[in-house]
Amino acid sequence: MWYVQGVGPKLLTFHNPIVMIHIQRAIFGNDWICVGLKEKVEKAGNFFTGILSDNPYIVVRDGDTLRAFYNVCRHHAAQVTPIGSEGCTNK
Repeated sequence: MWYVQGVGPKLLTFHNPIVMIHIQRAIFGNDWICVGLKEKVEKAGNFFTGILSDNPYIVVRDGDTLRAFYNVCRHHAAQVTPIGSEGCTNK
């Protein structure tokens, strides 16, 4: 045979919520993550949304600056814009 059967992590590892939290923190917790291209938000007021590691986000062009936020209203804990939407705000 041309291969040697290896031993990987147990299947339960991938279904354990505590392990999943540690994996997400290790991957997403320490560095910036690319969530889209700047071409999606070329003009002031343009935005796009998505979810990264169970966290909804919104990216908005504010003049010459790109800004990213949690896509959640902190007063009502409600989603601000639908996930996967993009477009332009009315300024």
